[in-house]
This record gives sequence, structure tokens and C-alpha cells, in this order.
Amino acid sequence: ECEDIVKQEWGCGLRNTSDKRDDCETPFYKVLHQVRQPLRTIESLVAKFCIGGIEGKVQPSFLIFANALFPQHKFGEMSCIEAAGYYVDEYNSAIGKARELGLVDDFFQVEEATPCQIANAAGFMDLDSDSVYTPSRDRVLKVCTGE
Repeated sequence: ECEDIVKQEWGCGLRNTSDKRDDCETPFYKVLHQVRQPLRTIESLVAKFCIGGIEGKVQPSFLIFANALFPQHKFGEMSCIEAAGYYVDEYNSAIGKARELGLVDDFFQVEEATPCQIANAAGFMDLDSDSVYTPSRDRVLKVCTGE
């Protein structure tokens, strides 16, 4: 079931014919790419999904997810560090292509972006947006005006 959901959602923006992204399970007003330093991402994946260290096996939940997104790789035959590295590379390549196609509105680097910068990129401060509850938008604007 989880594999089917991942396959359905991955690339939902490509199937979309409207600006509202309503073909996706989570039809957000803006799509942001949250960027981290790639080695930190790999380190995090290894810490969470390796059984027996970096040369060990990969947890089954990660294998299901990674294989659903990138079936051209045999993640189950790789060491955990290899699986994490290939996954990060493939994911970043796919998101890069999506950005080139205009399917990703903006990106931010986790280690450097402020909450107000992210809120702005997400459209939480757009006066003409109906995707944010007006009193919530007004609170965000009030907090972020002084930044």
C-alpha cells in the first residue's frame, strides 16, 4: 500500500493540468525544495536507516520507499552508505529537473534560511493568495516585517 502511495504522489505535478496542483494528495499553493548539504543528508539517512553500521543492511521501510521512487537501482543489494548516496543523488537530480520544468517554485537551504524567508517563499505573505487563512497571514506579516 505504501509503495503505491509513493508511486502515485511522485510526479503528481507532472500529471497536473491546472495551476492549483489539485491532482496531488497535498495540493500546496507553492512547492518548495528544502535543500541540505548533501553529506549531511546522507549522514542523517545512515543514522536512521542503517542496520549494523554504514556497511550494514538497509531498513526495509527505506528500501520500499527508495525502490518505489528509483526502481532502476537495486538498493537491497547495496551497502547502507551506497544506498543512501545513490538515493540522495537521484532525488536531487529529479528535483533539479522538476525545477527546470517550473514544477518547483523556490528552494531554501535549511542551514541558512529564516522562518520568515521560508514563509515568504511558501506564499504565506502573498496578499492575493486564498490559500492562507487571512488572520494567519496577517500574523506572519506582523512577525516578519521586523526581520
